[in-house]
Amino acid sequence: MPRSSLPGHRHALVMLGAGALAASAVVFAASPLPRITPDSASYLTGAERLAAEGRFESCAGLITLFAPGYSTALAPLVAVGLSAPDAARVVNALATLALVLGAGFLARAARLPGRVAIVVALTVAVSYATLRNGALVWSEPLFCAILAWLLAATLDRGRGLDVRLSARVLGVVALTWALLLTRHSGIFVLPAIVLAGWLGSASTSRRPVRVGALALALVAVPALWWARNIDVDGDPFGRRSESRSSVLDVLEQLPDGLSSVALPTALPLALRLAVAVPLVLAAALAWRRRPGVGGSRAAVAVLTTAAVVYVLGVTASAAQTVVDPIDTRLLSPVLAPVAVLVAIGVSAPRTRLERVLGVFALGVVVVTALLAPGVAWRGHEAERTLRNIPDDISCAEWPSRYSGDAIRLLRDAR
Repeated sequence: MPRSSLPGHRHALVMLGAGALAASAVVFAASPLPRITPDSASYLTGAERLAAEGRFESCAGLITLFAPGYSTALAPLVAVGLSAPDAARVVNALATLALVLGAGFLARAARLPGRVAIVVALTVAVSYATLRNGALVWSEPLFCAILAWLLAATLDRGRGLDVRLSARVLGVVALTWALLLTRHSGIFVLPAIVLAGWLGSASTSRRPVRVGALALALVAVPALWWARNIDVDGDPFGRRSESRSSVLDVLEQLPDGLSSVALPTALPLALRLAVAVPLVLAAALAWRRRPGVGGSRAAVAVLTTAAVVYVLGVTASAAQTVVDPIDTRLLSPVLAPVAVLVAIGVSAPRTRLERVLGVFALGVVVVTALLAPGVAWRGHEAERTLRNIPDDISCAEWPSRYSGDAIRLLRDAR
């Protein structure tokens, strides 16, 4: 094996170790069963019906409010005999491992050094969003993992996506389909993928035509599912009630949600904001990087577009329809791209500000690593009973199978 290839393998092994530790923490936090919420009930019943009948439905009928990808990932495990919650625990652990590795490779795709990629992977591994989401039956762990690998594939060592028939482009299209079919909010990532295609095809003849064809290919298969939802419910993403919150009310949720992606919500908001503001400044410094020094301009543009458009899209949706608060869960997909932007902003520092922010960012990683065992323990000890299940999914199959009494018996038997 050539000597020059060894450091890359060592970096990958360290990132794999970080991912394995994070996955182990998620398994512990999700024991004896992962936490179950009303959304979880749809995912779990959807997985059971897919395994048994090949239909994505709850006890009340076909599901349109949620994309089928997460339940589809659970279904094969359910089909071989695992309970749906246990299948969710397995999928979340694997998705956490994939997310940490994907974050590290995303940093490498942005042309950051291997040691910096390790720090990015560790940042994602110990973050509050990663450990919290993994302990619940939610689609975010899988969605975030797919997103990290998708962005890494589109950057292609900082060059962007050269839109021509190739294995890379086919992989990007397939990952985009998986993303859009795992969460409806994946649609807010599309501008970043199209931008990567535009930037990476500067020397390609007929660039507008090729990038337009790419955009159509990205939505070709998901559009079939959206058409199915329109036929079932009259809306491509499921019919929801109008939001009872004003735009101002939703915007007020943003500081709390963004600041809780890395740090636990148990910490005071003022403290979390005091940490988040310098990190946002560090991410903004990524735009000052010289080409080829600590990242690439294409990577900065694509990652910034992915993070900003996603946050704006989720916020706009919450102002129009009834969705969850703009919290850790909904904003967790920006963790990996923002972590890479921060790394670009403070790597290879040239000014005193960059050096100070770099030390600060490393300090935040150390603090979150110290807090991570507590986050996992809190998830492990959390109440796991089903409460306030909406009428449309509270049928004979739910929630009796996973009632509070049954879960308490499992916990007492540990």
